[in-house]
Amino acid sequence: MAFLHLHNNELFIFVKDQVCILDKNNDWKVKFSKRLQLPSDIPHTKEETINHYKETPSDIICANISKDGKKMCFATANKVAYVYSKDSNGNFYPYPERPYVFVVKASTSIGFSNSGTHLLISDRHGTVTRYGLTKETIEAERRVKKISVFGEPNELGGEGLVGHVSMIFDFDINEDDSLLFTGDRDEKIKVSHYPDSYNIEHILLGHQGYVSSVVYILNNRLLTGSSDGNLILWNISTGSIISKINVQHGPIRRVKVKHISESEFSVIVTYENIESFSIVNYNSSGEWNVSPLIQGNQKTENDFLFDIVFDGNNFITINKSGFYEIKTSEISCLNDKFVGNEEMKYIIESLIPLTDPLPALSLIKNTDSKNILEYMRRKTIRTLAVKGQ
Repeated sequence: MAFLHLHNNELFIFVKDQVCILDKNNDWKVKFSKRLQLPSDIPHTKEETINHYKETPSDIICANISKDGKKMCFATANKVAYVYSKDSNGNFYPYPERPYVFVVKASTSIGFSNSGTHLLISDRHGTVTRYGLTKETIEAERRVKKISVFGEPNELGGEGLVGHVSMIFDFDINEDDSLLFTGDRDEKIKVSHYPDSYNIEHILLGHQGYVSSVVYILNNRLLTGSSDGNLILWNISTGSIISKINVQHGPIRRVKVKHISESEFSVIVTYENIESFSIVNYNSSGEWNVSPLIQGNQKTENDFLFDIVFDGNNFITINKSGFYEIKTSEISCLNDKFVGNEEMKYIIESLIPLTDPLPALSLIKNTDSKNILEYMRRKTIRTLAVKGQ
């Protein structure tokens, strides 16, 4: 996968095993670049487990930055989450208190508490785990029982917060770090108190497909996007639906905030299997407006729109074919701006074969009874393969 984040003039790029930060206001100069390497202190003794870590590529499968842009975290396919922080000179270095953590299951989403004291990571096992980022919170974490939220042994650290019976795709936290919102594959959104997440405020039911995006909106509102094509605006206090709209372009891949105020908001919506995005506005009168589809690239054959950011004037997208800047009526390829830059050359070349590790069709539940028979068939094949038959 490939991810973009933007803070002021800094464009954060996460592709394969490479991280780059560009200064978009300084001729796209590279401010930071890092090729990932597996840490040497793998917290296991079994040779089979150690070999698995070494053989699995350090490809980034999710990433995020803190709201102040001073920290970033990215998790890899070999189950390591790296944490970097910005020093007083504006340079990024491995976070001294906790440069990385090993995680139990493959990560799906990353976030930071607004207080800056904790890192939160969700995974394919259906849990959210939090990790201390200060000396005090790290020490407090060490005193917590070393078990997952499901009661399973966990010697890798972290404190289990939320458990779902299916994969968690996205989560968010409100502005005062008192509520945590998690969305899963089984159409549910859980509203839990934070950090006492055993205290569940609501379970929000309304989607008919997996919940791909969870975005906290001001004034006790939550916006969620789903594979059912619906955007739903929720009243967090009552657990009820304020309003919803079907965007009519199939499964929603990601919802990102473009603008937000006390009474209205605007979001960018990307979709599965199409290289276009929409701008969806919700005004103070409770009315939705969905823009016509906006092309995210130059329609190269077999292209794929991975991610998008908005810099206040223009959109920047990352695709299999590279980077594009989208103005009102013009799409321009940015690849030529990186000629001669070895880090960006590697990233652009890495984008071409890149695929989605969680394609939409693999996530949509098959409720047909034949699904069970197919599962048993695959299980038999795997069992025979293990036995060498």
